[in-house]
Amino acid sequence: MADMLVIMLGWPAILTSIGLSLAGVAHKRYALLLIGAVLILPFAWYLSGSPRFQAVGLLLPLLHIGAATAVYRSHRWIALLLLLPLLSVTLWLAFAV
Repeated sequence: MADMLVIMLGWPAILTSIGLSLAGVAHKRYALLLIGAVLILPFAWYLSGSPRFQAVGLLLPLLHIGAATAVYRSHRWIALLLLLPLLSVTLWLAFAV
């Protein structure tokens, strides 16, 4: 049970979400971005409990949905820009840990 919780909340889910999101932008598949948004929900919920990242944690899934909408409308650069906060928060947390 604890192993499943680590997979759902931990680095495997975060990295899978980032990978699916980048693949969705590269291959113009907005469904992959929506799956990435679902996978990032536990991480976003965890971040929203921190005072420093409270607003960012709540926005990450919404930015994913915005990126999916941008890919659906063939605006790949906007989709990449909407994914930058996730990448920067993840990199910051990786270096902090």
